[in-house]
Amino acid sequence: MDHPVAASDGARARERDRDVDVFDVGAEARQMAAGFKRGKPHKQIYYQGPGGTAHLHLIMPGQTIPLHIHERSEEATVPVMRRPVVTQRFASGGAIETKKAQYDEGTLIVSPRNCAHEWVNPFPDQFHASLVFTLGQTFTGNLFVSPDDVRIGTSAPAVILDPFAPFEEFSKSSERQRRIDVPVAQGSLAAVFVKDSYSVEPLAGDVALVYVVRGNARVVGTPSPIRVVPGVLVVLRHAPGARVVADTEGPVAFYLVGIPRRAAQAEGGPR
Repeated sequence: MDHPVAASDGARARERDRDVDVFDVGAEARQMAAGFKRGKPHKQIYYQGPGGTAHLHLIMPGQTIPLHIHERSEEATVPVMRRPVVTQRFASGGAIETKKAQYDEGTLIVSPRNCAHEWVNPFPDQFHASLVFTLGQTFTGNLFVSPDDVRIGTSAPAVILDPFAPFEEFSKSSERQRRIDVPVAQGSLAAVFVKDSYSVEPLAGDVALVYVVRGNARVVGTPSPIRVVPGVLVVLRHAPGARVVADTEGPVAFYLVGIPRRAAQAEGGPR
């Protein structure tokens, strides 16, 4: 029998030491928005360790999270409910470049170490939620900065990955698999398109996370097969032989994130 898609308490997920956890992130975002006025928390933790975290962050209607950096970690964020306006400032070609845009749900927005970023929910009457991965260090909060903070000049360029156009191209091609890697200093980060089967077992030094953005599939090689659909996150702490198997009806697109088990040894350095 397939493992059910679970909408679990993130606080319990942080405390558990299980090999595999499954979360319906989209459903949890809607539940958090509905429960916020009753005093429920605005953040849900799915994985937390010395080398990084995965959590769901709810942003209030019309709220702005001012420009800030992370000095010891990289941040990869996927909007899961409504479209944020994001501004990023980073070093490029000896100067500081600013990138500002409104991004669709499912877009991967990557802010390297010391890349300043501002997050805005432009909707005055609707909540926004994003799935946030940190790589290199557990999430410790935001360090708010001015636009001319000198640390921004040490950042690598921001990366934006909209997976949907290349996924449509892949769907029409004869390829069976395609992987788009995003360069990060700690851990690993990629968009993966699959028509058959793809190995997602964690590397020795990483915890592997699978977040589905298109199509339906199963994760096998786990204690029980796991049915995955868009909006589902699977956390694989230890699952030798774990694979994503696409449904026969069509291909699947997912983000594959490797979070280091240990914190980065030095600022910006390898783990």
